[in-house]
Amino acid sequence: MPAARSGGAGPYRRGAAFERHVQQVLESRGWNTLRAAGSKGPFDIVAWPGNTATFTKAPGVVFIQCKRNGQLLPSERDKMTRAIYGIQVYLYVVVPDGGGLAVRNVTAWEHRIWRRFEEVL
Repeated sequence: MPAARSGGAGPYRRGAAFERHVQQVLESRGWNTLRAAGSKGPFDIVAWPGNTATFTKAPGVVFIQCKRNGQLLPSERDKMTRAIYGIQVYLYVVVPDGGGLAVRNVTAWEHRIWRRFEEVL
């Protein structure tokens, strides 16, 4: 596997192109995806099953770090692990509310209660 050069716009463009390629492959196999373009965060792509076939392979959310050179530094692995440690998932609906936003947590027992966006998120 060829080693990726570090620094500069060229490696960034190649890395971004690789992320888009991975995203397209996932989507072609039935996954829903979000790409964190330019985030420099612990994950490049978040994917979740889009149909029954993908759900049987991995019945949850998948957090992906794309590496062209295949090398994940221990500090990067630790960053990924810390980002999801103890994570809880909440599902929210957000709607316009006058000049602001209103939020409703659809997974909690209070799923019928609307709150101001600023109070929740």
